[in-house]
Amino acid sequence: MDGGAAVSRVLFTRISGSPPPAQEVLAIEADGSWTAHLVTGTVVGRFAGPAGDGGPGGRIVDLADRAVASEPPAIGNQPLDATIDRVSVDGRSLVTEYRTDPGGPWGDLLGACRALLFDAVANPVAAIAMVVAAPDRLRLEHRGTEPMSVDMNGAEVEGTVWTESGEYLTRGTARLDAGPVEAGPGWHRDVLLEGLDPAKPGNLVAIIGFAIELGGSYVPVTLSAGRAPG
Repeated sequence: MDGGAAVSRVLFTRISGSPPPAQEVLAIEADGSWTAHLVTGTVVGRFAGPAGDGGPGGRIVDLADRAVASEPPAIGNQPLDATIDRVSVDGRSLVTEYRTDPGGPWGDLLGACRALLFDAVANPVAAIAMVVAAPDRLRLEHRGTEPMSVDMNGAEVEGTVWTESGEYLTRGTARLDAGPVEAGPGWHRDVLLEGLDPAKPGNLVAIIGFAIELGGSYVPVTLSAGRAPG
């Protein structure tokens, strides 16, 4: 991703300063190939897709060619705590709150970039996921074909259990000392949550913050698992 803003056909970023802070990046090249890094969600790390006119990257390149025939719409000032999406092509940029749809060719391009950022998790290169392995247990696991450096030293995991209707039931925590480590294909770590009340089963939702290596430096990430109530 280094230098992506200078050479990529399309650059899409999502930045949020409110907890959890995030800076997601998606770069699409002229041949339709794409790379992304994600730092929040159910999977974090590096992702990529191949070149090809028929793929999502190729579609985004076509939409970019149409968008640059006109000026991007002016959205105006955004709230300081808003999550901001920016899509840039040939020195022009559309900047807007991440739920806003400005319509027109720039809106079509923005929507396609948002969709690919969401779907990127299906194409991991070097990533870490967290899944619910049991009512009181989580599993951290590597996904992709390449290793990545992970620092979970001192990381705290919090899990809460909810009913289907969103009623809080119980809470458990864990503290990790795994890091820095080189996580590659096959790497995993089980995490037992302490303090959960086994008499109160329901939907477990968990979150952990730690750091992974991206672009030669460690960056903070927030990983989640389970289905939120509501």
